[in-house]
Amino acid sequence: MNLTHPGVGGTGLLLDVSKLPKEEAEKFQRSLEQREYSSYTSSLIPLQRSLPDIRLKGCHSLYTDLNLPETSVIIIFYNEHWSVVLRTIHSIMDNTPPHLIKEVILVDDASTDEVLKEPLEEYVSRFRKVQLLRAESRQDSRSFKIVKIHEWGKRKSLLIPTLTFPNLFFTWSSMSEEEWKKRTRETDPVRSPAMVGCVIAVSRSWFKKLGMFDPGLEIWGGENTELSIKTWLCGGGLEIIPCSNVAHMYHPHRPSEESDIRYKRNIARVSNVWLDKYKHYTDNCDGSIADYGDISDRIALRDSLKCHPFEFI
Repeated sequence: MNLTHPGVGGTGLLLDVSKLPKEEAEKFQRSLEQREYSSYTSSLIPLQRSLPDIRLKGCHSLYTDLNLPETSVIIIFYNEHWSVVLRTIHSIMDNTPPHLIKEVILVDDASTDEVLKEPLEEYVSRFRKVQLLRAESRQDSRSFKIVKIHEWGKRKSLLIPTLTFPNLFFTWSSMSEEEWKKRTRETDPVRSPAMVGCVIAVSRSWFKKLGMFDPGLEIWGGENTELSIKTWLCGGGLEIIPCSNVAHMYHPHRPSEESDIRYKRNIARVSNVWLDKYKHYTDNCDGSIADYGDISDRIALRDSLKCHPFEFI
């Protein structure tokens, strides 16, 4: 294919499929259908490659190796392509000062691809700090897969995640004038009402105090909503850190009817525990579409933490 250092420096690799041999073009197309991204292209990029430091000017002195905490990195995946999983591991291990990484935990959410079984175990065994954990059945998957974050700069068009009714799904909204005036530098953190959920950093002790994710939530959807709301109601806060740059790859698929019902079930759990009288503005708040199950333990958690009522927000 006459490729020279594909993906070097974090650059993208674009293939002209019309110039590929027929068999290779078919492989390319199959990879799109199977993964909803081109795993074919991913396989052409080295697992280890140099990456540029794209942080804002000022981040280098604001955050140094000496004033950052040791971190556990958790990556949840399900039937992810081999090259994507391994490149993510290498990217973390090769671009992070070793003393900042306590461990990298790979959580396999019951993948069925054979290459992610023994071959993956054998590969990751070379990394002393990498652990591989497996679920026997699909769990409440929150995939921290590594679309590029908004470019941060001196503009008032910076976007932050907010939640919308009736489905409590996040959307991107402009920062308020009040919040904008609080910032003196483009590197200053930004308070955010909600979070996307795909990539988060949180204190282990605070996460446990908040009851972690609701174990009653199924597969995907609602976990970021629950964690966002209870963080603000129970004495914490959410911030977007402009000096933190993490890429996340979204799958463009639309939810099936089954997954849509599951999402409505999850949202009903969240709204009935945390939204008080405002729960009536959400889908399935009465469980008429899908039974949201027993929430007594979640209500007990809220009571024990002495959290504020939702109108406090």
